[in-house]
Amino acid sequence: MTQLNPEKTTVVPADEPAYRYDPGELVTIRNRTMTKKRYLWVLLPVIYSAYFLANFDGAIAGAAGPVIMEVFGLAPDTFLYVTAIFGAVSILTSVLAGFVIDRFGRKRMFALALLGVGLFSGLTAIVIAFWQYVVLRALTAVTESGIRGAQTILIGEEAPPRIRGRLQSASWAFLFLGAATGGLVASAVLATGNWRLLFLITFAPMLLVFFVTRYLRESPRFLALRNRTEGVGGASRRIEREAVRRLFSRGHRPQTVAMMVFGFFCFSAGSFTTLVAPIYLVEARGFAVEHASQSVTIMFAFALLGNLPTGWLTDKVSPKYVMVIWEALAAALVLPVVVADGRWPIYLAFAALGFFGINGVVAFAIYLTAAFPTEIRGTGLSVILVFVSLSGVVIPLVSAPLLVLGDSIAVPLMMLSFPGVSCLAALALRPIAPAQDIDETAAVLTH
Repeated sequence: MTQLNPEKTTVVPADEPAYRYDPGELVTIRNRTMTKKRYLWVLLPVIYSAYFLANFDGAIAGAAGPVIMEVFGLAPDTFLYVTAIFGAVSILTSVLAGFVIDRFGRKRMFALALLGVGLFSGLTAIVIAFWQYVVLRALTAVTESGIRGAQTILIGEEAPPRIRGRLQSASWAFLFLGAATGGLVASAVLATGNWRLLFLITFAPMLLVFFVTRYLRESPRFLALRNRTEGVGGASRRIEREAVRRLFSRGHRPQTVAMMVFGFFCFSAGSFTTLVAPIYLVEARGFAVEHASQSVTIMFAFALLGNLPTGWLTDKVSPKYVMVIWEALAAALVLPVVVADGRWPIYLAFAALGFFGINGVVAFAIYLTAAFPTEIRGTGLSVILVFVSLSGVVIPLVSAPLLVLGDSIAVPLMMLSFPGVSCLAALALRPIAPAQDIDETAAVLTH
């Protein structure tokens, strides 16, 4: 294996069998043989279901926030500070998840994450003290950190380059659908006062573990890399560490910082909507609890509408330009919430953050999978996503004192900053070619 120097990294040749997409190639899993094209349609429903259930859980936890505050007698700022702890726990475990993905495989991390999320989130239904709620939600955050990284890499490494953008986009469509459905279900269930029923539903991800372990295979790119580096683990680890250090070298630092900033502000729109918006609308805008939870539904319903156009565009033009245009349009449509009163600017802002703003994450995920070579793809994503995950900490921490101000301009300005700063960060990224093999793109981008 080639040693890294400041200007080179190991790139697997694109013509190696494990890396060249051949739809007629035979795949054998537990004595079942099928073509690679058919296997893709076995893989996708499992991943899409996992995306749906993961964000369904997040939407339910956010929508139930005002009720949890009332049940356990908490002030809004106290609850948001505790929510920030969950984000901090997720950040600390994101790096570990990346190393597990690169060391032990994408499939194994995927199965363990689904098992943990279903178990710990479901047990939240039986808590009788707030400290129990805190422990279980923290454990949910620990295990959930491995779901999206493993899924994103599995699709990126198994999908044909020609339609990779659309398949990645569809995975985010199910994520948005999960959040929108979670908001609707929460609105209906919370109206009855039975908040525990919401968390009983979140046991569902555990059911997917059976399908992951029985019907999915490990990534052939990961297996090919492991076979080549077998017996030289120390050298492989040195290469990995040096490759990660290159992210912050003088030549690559602007690109790395731009990815981190874009990811942080783009993800912050989702963090605000699921973690803060229901509480903000109840406490500062006078919404009823069941109506406040509908803000989550509005945002992610419009995210669904914008999902297919985003995926289609990323297969035709560079994801960078999709990110720039989408965030600019989102900023223009969020602006009325800053300068106008009433409820319609609020609904328009959430719709814009959904259709354009959060769909920038779709293009960003496609960009990230092509930004790193196979041997450090999991670790590289985790380095970027650690900073991105800060949104789950910063947004509740910043929002807590702002809620004390009531119906002021501070929170609307924060909402405007999500797409505004994301657009500026996207302008600083290097463009990548659409519909190209991810390792070929990584070789061009990292050199």
